Amino acid sequence: MSESRTAADGLRERFTNIQVRITEALKRSNRPLDDVTLIAISKTHPAKVISDVIGFGATDVGENRVQEAEEKIPIVGRTNVRWHLVGHLQANKARRAVKLFDVIHSLDSIELARRLNRLCEEEGTERLSVLIQVDLGQEESKAGVAEEQLDELAAQVAQCDRLKLSGLMTLPPFFDDPEDAKQAERDYWRSCTPEERLTALEMMRRNVYGYDENEQGLRGVFEVVERKKS
Repeated sequence: MSESRTAADGLRERFTNIQVRITEALKRSNRPLDDVTLIAISKTHPAKVISDVIGFGATDVGENRVQEAEEKIPIVGRTNVRWHLVGHLQANKARRAVKLFDVIHSLDSIELARRLNRLCEEEGTERLSVLIQVDLGQEESKAGVAEEQLDELAAQVAQCDRLKLSGLMTLPPFFDDPEDAKQAERDYWRSCTPEERLTALEMMRRNVYGYDENEQGLRGVFEVVERKKS
């Protein structure tokens, strides 16, 4: 019993520490304190741990695998929590994902966008939030749409009446220093023409579904991101 309490206390401490770091980063950037969403990634962790984190105040939980979510969501429930798919989505698991998740972070093809839109219609899902996954590092080990295909995919999602285009999930090259990772992303956007930036970003901000989120697919980057946005 004491070991269980110690583990839970340690988890609470780590969760609180991350919340404090996010709050401090937002204050330095003069941004609203609700401008960043903390997603607790639950891969490999049992349902009990997820329930504990929700009890500490987590409102968003991310899973890497559809099959793990199928096991955990019925136990943890959906009350006061949004479920995110943050791992790669195979086409043959898309229907299950539509039933399980509130947000999908790994949209990486026109074919998958069309499939998700059709499945939402069939399953009665009025709106599914999606983020386009962009592989800025061009690494074979990572999924994601190529940089030059981003605007085309964004335009296609805007035509899907059941999908809400919420933003981008960017995968920069891996660097030990988060500053280097953020620099790589900035270099990419600087390399785009004004027209490319308009189609990739402004189109999402201006379309009827809005533009809500930009996820950094690398640990330790968020403080750098918030500082550069100020």
